[in-house]
Amino acid sequence: MKKISFLILAITILLFFASCAPIDNLIDDKADRKDQIIKSKESNLVLTFPGTWTKEELNTKASIEMTYMEKQQYMIVLEEAAVVVYTIDDYTSVMMNNTLALVDINDAYEMSEMTDITIGKDTAAKQFELSGTADKVKTKYFGVCAEVNDRFYFFLSRSLQSTYDEAKPVFIKILNSANFDGISPPTTSDEETTAE
Repeated sequence: MKKISFLILAITILLFFASCAPIDNLIDDKADRKDQIIKSKESNLVLTFPGTWTKEELNTKASIEMTYMEKQQYMIVLEEAAVVVYTIDDYTSVMMNNTLALVDINDAYEMSEMTDITIGKDTAAKQFELSGTADKVKTKYFGVCAEVNDRFYFFLSRSLQSTYDEAKPVFIKILNSANFDGISPPTTSDEETTAE
C-alpha cells in the first residue's frame, strides 16, 4: 500500500511541475528567432545579433551588452572619445592589458599578438585573443578595437575555451554587421567574413 501511495504522490508532483511549464517552453524556440538590430546607448553604432541573443547587464560602462546565455557567449562594446595622443595601436595595447586583468595570471594563459582586420563596411580595426582562467572557468576572449569618427570602440566577446571554435564565427558575423552611421547594418553571409 505504501508503494502505491508513494507512486501516486510522485505522479502528482510530476504532473504539477509539468503543468507549471507550458509545452511550448520546453521547445527551443530561440532557434527560429530573427536577427535583431541593437543600437549603442552612446553613439550611432548598430550591430546585428542572432535572435538567440538577449540584452543583459554585463558591464555598467558598456554601450551594448548582449549574451547567448545557453551557450555562454557574451559581447560588450565600450566606447570613448578618441584621445589625440593615442593611436589605435596604443588604444588596443591598453585594452589588451585591461583584458589580461580579467584572467588569473597565476594560471596558464595565452595572449595573441595584435593583428589588423576589417569589420563592418571596410572599417580598419585591430584584434587579439586571450585564453585563460576567469573565475575558475577556462575562458577565451576575442577583442577588437576600432577608431571611427574620433571615437574608440572596444568590442569584447567571451566564450568557454571548449566552445570557442563554434563561438568565434558568430562573434565575427556580429562584428561584420557593424555600422557606425546608425543605419541598418550591411548584410553579410556566414562565408563573407573579413575578421580573422
